[in-house]
Formats: sequence, structure tokens, C-alpha cells
Amino acid sequence: MVVSSQNKKKNRVKVIDSNSLSERSKKRANLRVLGEDGSDKQIKKTDEELKLEESVFGFVKDFKGKKRLGSDIDDGDDDSEYEDDERDQTDEELAQVPDEQLFSIDGPIQSTESFNDNSLSPLPKTSNLKPTTTVAQSKKRKPAWVDDTINRVSVSLTGCIQNRKKKLKTLEDLDHQNFTEDGQIRINGEEYQKRLRRQFEKMHPTPTWLKNFRKLKESSSDPENQTEERDAEEEENDYEDGKMSIDQILRSTGDLNRNRLKEKRIGTDSLPQGILQVERLRDANQAEPSSSTDKTSISSLKFHPLAPILLTASSTSKRLSFFKIDGVHNPALHFVSTPDLPIQRAEFFTPINNQSSNVLIAGNRPYFYTFDMRKCQCTKSPQGLFNRSPSSQSIKGISLSNFKFSPSGSIVAFVGLKGLIELVDFSNNISTSQVICSLRSNSPIKSLAWDRNGTELMTIDNKAEVSVWDLRMRRIRYSWLDDGGFHPTKITTTDQDCLNQSSGGDRDYCAVGSQTGIVNIYSNNRSDEFFSEESDLFGRERKPMKVIDNLTTSISNLKFNPDGQILAISSETKKDSLKVVHLKSGTVFSNWPTDKTPLGNVTDLSFDSTGKNLAIGNRKGKVLLYSLKYWS
Repeated sequence: MVVSSQNKKKNRVKVIDSNSLSERSKKRANLRVLGEDGSDKQIKKTDEELKLEESVFGFVKDFKGKKRLGSDIDDGDDDSEYEDDERDQTDEELAQVPDEQLFSIDGPIQSTESFNDNSLSPLPKTSNLKPTTTVAQSKKRKPAWVDDTINRVSVSLTGCIQNRKKKLKTLEDLDHQNFTEDGQIRINGEEYQKRLRRQFEKMHPTPTWLKNFRKLKESSSDPENQTEERDAEEEENDYEDGKMSIDQILRSTGDLNRNRLKEKRIGTDSLPQGILQVERLRDANQAEPSSSTDKTSISSLKFHPLAPILLTASSTSKRLSFFKIDGVHNPALHFVSTPDLPIQRAEFFTPINNQSSNVLIAGNRPYFYTFDMRKCQCTKSPQGLFNRSPSSQSIKGISLSNFKFSPSGSIVAFVGLKGLIELVDFSNNISTSQVICSLRSNSPIKSLAWDRNGTELMTIDNKAEVSVWDLRMRRIRYSWLDDGGFHPTKITTTDQDCLNQSSGGDRDYCAVGSQTGIVNIYSNNRSDEFFSEESDLFGRERKPMKVIDNLTTSISNLKFNPDGQILAISSETKKDSLKVVHLKSGTVFSNWPTDKTPLGNVTDLSFDSTGKNLAIGNRKGKVLLYSLKYWS
């Protein structure tokens, strides 16, 4: 309230109270004029006068203890009589002002969310109450920075070709509420931001797992959630014990124990026959820096037994490449060049006394290389490692590419000429390696395979005779003839390819491939009739449990997957010659590969340690990568 008083000496204007000029008290506000005769008159202020005072003096909600807005027009001389008269006059005028205009009651801060009256409950009468924060207040976070110029932006939604702006229009825009003088629909920056945010949340809603996580995070401080935490711990213990169901595993966030799941799957589950779910991924060697002229045939490829690393080798480029397999980018890790050695075969091995993984690199030379992955160092085999005999590997022109490592990685068996097999000790440094044993067969050896314990070695010669060698006695325990004798080319066993699988059981097989494309599959289970007969331990005929005759050219690759449920066979001679066999039923999967599968001339193939990825190399220098959904 503004009071104007005239004294005998001077006229003074004093701001008594600015709170009375609020919007709610505009009708009650008046101007009191004191005349010389002491009479007063009340003159109501117009809206223009009230707006003028508001713009000049401003308002404050609480005047107690604060400096009042406005100023005293004073010459600097104060009269005590005037102050007493003015104080009395002020008290009289304040007495006429209602109390609700003089005082204000502080209320609770209203939340941004609305609550029903029914949802509110009275607080308990106790003195131990502590200040808390409501859920609505905790969800509302203060922005770190707010752009003050956002409302200055004007965005037109009329005549736009972009679909993004078309979707931002609402029914209110059609009611001509946002039309400007030029006939366009315009909105300010803040409204434009809200509509963009609403459209984004509509197209990309918050995932359910994130909503559940937020609820769990909000209720984590609640003591009632201790029971839920105990349930989670019990669920985790059930998982470790292997008692969780599939739904519980999918709802949990703990790390999956792949080994336990793998053992459980190997023991109970079985792959259905007929259809194999396969998905093609990016080529494994897509990151290899090579031009079209450098695309050479892939001579060998192999997955690392523990890490998702794949090595590829080429005999033409004489280069060994390492790739990290993730199914998307498959980045290149390292390249090794051997100018004097055309690489025909490369394989991982880990010696017992060495913490690092190594690679044995061999080809059509009487020597080989070993590459230490930790030191990135390539070492040549020592001179005089093999004896200089007519059948030894030391003769110029002899290939060392036909070899196999024992399951422990400490011994490697090299195939020589005229039935010679030389075992080299790789347990120590390569510079100290030496031949520890030499075995000789009556016929040239075509292929070989180790047993699981590393105490027996299975070989097949050009006469289709399979011999099982006892390395402790250094002699043949027994032998048998491959059915048909169709010039064998390859032999492999589940003991050689499935090191993670337990020995014995229904998944103990032996596969023999021939030049005619026929693959014979035998059961190595000790309960088989062949092992029950003790007479005629040498040269006996043996009937296979299944004969695969889908290919018509020479078999170049035989590979069991890690759990021994499927067998991949291929032939390099003919294009697109690859088949996958379901071992339990002895049938070939009919849906893959098809005539349109771009396999090319398959040179080598390999399964990773989990069995979910299959890499296939061909003559064009590509390494095709496929994901097997059953193991993924």
C-alpha cells in the first residue's frame, strides 16, 4: 500500500507494504490521499497503475526480515515528529488490511506428479520420523544445463517433406491454434523438443529389463527387499548346482557356466535329425589386407582350443593369419610370413611346460617352424632332428604336412615314407626337441589319429588296414580292415576331435574316408561285438554302423564337432562338395548345404571349441563362417 502524506516542511512518499499489491488484492488496493485539513479520500487504482507499480517497484512474497522493494524519497533530513505521525498512520492503515494479505503460510513442495487423496495416509505419531524423499522426487532429476534460447526457435510444420516432421503434427495444430499470419503451423523450440522426445520414445520404448532394473534400484534401500535378495541368492545357488530351469536362467543375470551346461547337454540332450539350423556370418578373413590378385587358396585353418581365435594358412602366399572371431567384424590380429616354406598345414598346440600357445607350421620341406604367440617369435626346427634314412623326413622334397598332436600337446607324430612314423617330443623348448620313438608299418601310412589318453595311435595304410599302436609297448595291439577297401584317404575319431567329451558312451565313433567318396562310420564303444571277440586280433573284417555315400569324389576332410553329434565331410576335387551327418541316426541333413550355398572347392574346415561356429576355407581364399543355432 502506498501512502502519500504532506508535512509542514516537506512532502514525503513512503512504501509501506508491497505485498498488498498482489494479483489477488488488486480490487482491494486503493490510494489514500491525506489533505491539509486531515481528511482523507480513497481513490481506486486502475489496472494500468497497478501494472506500472508492479514494473517499477516489483513484489516480494515475504517482507519480514527482508529489505522492502522501493525506496524512500528523502532529502536526508528526518524529523522525529514526522516519524511518529507516520508510524501511527501506518499502524492504522495496516489494521484495515486483511491478515491473509499480510501473512503467508509455507506449504509443502508440490510434486510434479499428481496423487489421489485416497492414496494418502496420515503419518504415524512418533518422534523417530526422519526426512525421506518420495519416489516422484527421486525420479525427477535436475538438468545440468538448460538452454535459455530454446524458446526463441520457431519450427514450421507446414509443407514439410520429411516424414519426421509430419509425424510431429497433432490435432491441436489442425484447430488453427498454432497458425501464423503466413498460414504456417509453427511451434516454439520447447514444444518441438517435447514432440521429438515423445516420438522417439514411441519408436524406441524402454526395454522391460531396464524398467525392472529401475524398480529394483528404487526399492533396494527398502528393508522389505531383503527377502528378495535372499531369493536371488538361493536362485544363484540353484544355478550353480545345475537345478535351474530354462526360464530361471533367462531371467537371471549371473554368468553362465558353459562347461556345466555343456556337460549337461552332452549327457542328456541330443540334436534332432533332419534339419540343421544354420546362419551365415561375416567371412572370417574379411579383414585380411589382400587384393584380388593375392586371393590364394586356403590350405589350412584351425580354431584355438580356448580362445575365439582362428588361424588361416596359404601355401601360395606363404602367410599365416590370425583373426579374432566375433561374427561381426572379425578383426585381424597378426600375420606371419614364411618366405622359404609354402604352408600346407598349421595347428595350435600348448606344451606342458609352456604357458603360451604355439603353432606348428609345416609344408613341402624337410623342416618346420613353430610360432610362439606370446613372444611373437618364429623358430625353425633344429638340423638333424630326423635320421637321414631313405624313408626319413630329412630327405629333400619330403613333406611334413601330415602330422597329428597328442591330446596333451607334448608329442607330435609325423608321417614319413614307406610306413615310417616318427614321434617328436614337444614338451620342452623346440631347440631341445628330439625324436623319442619311430614306428614302421608294412605299407605307406595315409592318415593317423590319437586316442584320448595319448597312449594309443590309430593309423590307416593304403591297403585299408587300420592298426592300433600301443606306444608304451611300441607294437600293434590289434588291426582290422576297412569295409570295401576303397583306397582310404582320411581317418579320424571322436577322441581326436572331441577332447571336451568324456570317453566311452554312445558318442564314441571312428570315421574313414576313401577316394570314391564313401565314408564308413564305426562305433568305438567297447560293448561292440568287434571288441567282444578275442580271437583273430589282426586283419579281421569289420562292418560299419553306417555308410555315407552322398559324395562321389575323394574325401579330403573329416571332422567331428566338439560334442560328437555331427560329422562334417568334404571333397576338394568337386565344387560345393560338403555334407553334415547326424551321427545318432546316421543320416545327412537335407536343408544345408543347398545348391545355392557358395562353398566353392572346400579345402579345409574347423569347428570352434563350443561347436557353435563352423569355418570353411576354399580355393578362392575365402573363409566362410557359419553359426550353428543348436549350440549357440
